[in-house]
Amino acid sequence: MWSYYANGHDGICIGFDFNTPVFSDLIAANRQIFPNSTDGFLKVDYSRDSRLDFAIEDFKPGSSPIDGLRYFGELAKHKGSHWKHEKEHRLLHWQFEENIQGLTATIDEEYFYFDVGIEAVKEVLVGVNCDEGTVEKI
Repeated sequence: MWSYYANGHDGICIGFDFNTPVFSDLIAANRQIFPNSTDGFLKVDYSRDSRLDFAIEDFKPGSSPIDGLRYFGELAKHKGSHWKHEKEHRLLHWQFEENIQGLTATIDEEYFYFDVGIEAVKEVLVGVNCDEGTVEKI
């Protein structure tokens, strides 16, 4: 994880407590939308090919937002086989007009940020190459 996602050990990793209300609500919603999930988390399917072709005909979203989310979930749970060692599960969040209680999103030019609240932060791990300025900000 550190090599791929934390810029060669100079970033941070945030661990979350999934027993907090904001995550409990999100997990409960995911269980309803993805009934074959593992406790609300989608287990990543590592295919032989890193590029997957999904045709609209294969996963026809109906007129409901739930069908569209299920289609997106199918796309989001696939990854190339060379990532298999990661053993990932994914928790999806979507933005409807009504938010899951307490979970709001902020969108800037490149990213979506979800404010889960400080009570949901279980731990912050700092990479071995993380500079002191970053550590002080944390």
